[in-house]
Amino acid sequence: MDREMDRKDKIVRALFVALAVGLGWGIRGNFGHQLGAAVPGAALAMSFAFVSGQRSLFRLMPIFGALGALTIMLGGSMSYGILHGYAKSDTLINYSYGFFTLILQGGTWGGFGGGALGLLMEDERPKLKDWIFLAAFMYLCGFVVYTLIVRVAGFHINPPRSDLSIGFFGAMAGIFFWLRWKRKFYALKGALYAFLGFGVGMAFARLLANVAHNLPITYDQWKVMEIGTGFFGGFVFAYAMLGKEVKAFAEKRLFSVLSYVSIIGVMAGLPILHRLRRVTPASLLNDVTLTFAGKPDINPAAFSANLMTALYVILGLSVLGAVLWAMLHKKDQFSWSAFPSLALMGLMLLVDNIKSLFPFTPAGQGSFRVEATFWFFYLLMIFIAVRLKPGLQTVQISTWNKEIHWKKVMLWALGVYIFMIIAAGFINGPKTMTSANTRWPIWSWHDGPAPK
Repeated sequence: MDREMDRKDKIVRALFVALAVGLGWGIRGNFGHQLGAAVPGAALAMSFAFVSGQRSLFRLMPIFGALGALTIMLGGSMSYGILHGYAKSDTLINYSYGFFTLILQGGTWGGFGGGALGLLMEDERPKLKDWIFLAAFMYLCGFVVYTLIVRVAGFHINPPRSDLSIGFFGAMAGIFFWLRWKRKFYALKGALYAFLGFGVGMAFARLLANVAHNLPITYDQWKVMEIGTGFFGGFVFAYAMLGKEVKAFAEKRLFSVLSYVSIIGVMAGLPILHRLRRVTPASLLNDVTLTFAGKPDINPAAFSANLMTALYVILGLSVLGAVLWAMLHKKDQFSWSAFPSLALMGLMLLVDNIKSLFPFTPAGQGSFRVEATFWFFYLLMIFIAVRLKPGLQTVQISTWNKEIHWKKVMLWALGVYIFMIIAAGFINGPKTMTSANTRWPIWSWHDGPAPK
């Protein structure tokens, strides 16, 4: 008998994913680039595997997490700061363009991951040669689109920054085409909803961040955008994709080797790489010195040394976490399926607190440290994980993975975009222009008074 998942249960499960990815993207803001983006990528995959309630995805969780990290981290090479500047402009042509390009770029960021994760959950999974062909086809499409738009047409998306994101748009189009051509409808659904979730999510979160400029309390509007991008993207992807029964993998030797390598790479590797690449003793000492300048009661050298010691303790915990996850995986402890997601995000939250010095620098009068929401998100994740039922009703409809309501989805996306354009006309103004950019004419707030 066909069954539909309870909608309230589905919302709660999608909320867990939204919290995990929102937290991961917020943490990413303090580290940046590809390495930082690997955290929300792993969070998306691992949290989805947990809330799916399926043993098959629990067994797949290590490889799933590594794939999510690797595919979403690709977007970290795109330049998108000026695009946000366009969306903060006070002229219709510029903020319309800004929000549109943010949808494309945020969508590409998430679409790579959504499509890849969907492929692993297909009934007929792609072979190694399919992955290689897809990667080559993506590159070819990206190269062709970049050549036509940038080199032939001479259009630059955010001068003087890199035009690499135009190539990424082409690669994303290639993914959609390949998935439709190969009739990988579940993966196509994953790519589509991740594209729209993260794309529209990034643009809408930018609008919310613009509101921050007009409020009497001051806080980091970039953090609002980052958290919102992950939250909206994670929720939309999870809500759209939950419910399909995923077949178990044949656990051969290669599967086992990849699983344990992925456990080490995700649980221990990500925190260690963040320490090596982003939190060096010199950089931490410099941050502490600047933060506590004028406070003679604090010795920057001793304070930063103590923080570095605490960081090494956290890295030790990450190695222990990898060992525990490996044991849970070996013994197939399905009842502990929440542990990997909660452990990784807890470890990265602690690493982030040291990098940002959040616990040691309280907000000033009339201001709010957005990092406080990180702990709220994490505690809410724990609350949901404790209350979730161990299993989940799955949809047993043979055509389920073909159910992509293209018209409805596109109309919703268009409606949200139009709403953002209308709302920006009231929200954007002198305050948002203090850190805005314009594309027509090319101008940055660094250049002095805004062009009329």
